[in-house]
Amino acid sequence: MMTRKDYELIAKAITWARYTSTHADNHIYQEGIDRVVIELCESLKRENSRFDTPKFLAATQYGKLPRREEVVA
Repeated sequence: MMTRKDYELIAKAITWARYTSTHADNHIYQEGIDRVVIELCESLKRENSRFDTPKFLAATQYGKLPRREEVVA
């Protein structure tokens, strides 16, 4: 079973991808990341009924389009 540390690692990687890609200011790119996040949440919830979807969505910045000055790429 995965631990909170595992979930945090995944969320951090997703957030990193959200803000560091050369496409990070593109809404279509961000929608793709959000779709992956939703699919991942559904899979993780099936594996662990205590998985906290709202917390994970917040940790991955779900639905947020970074401002240009926030993008690291």
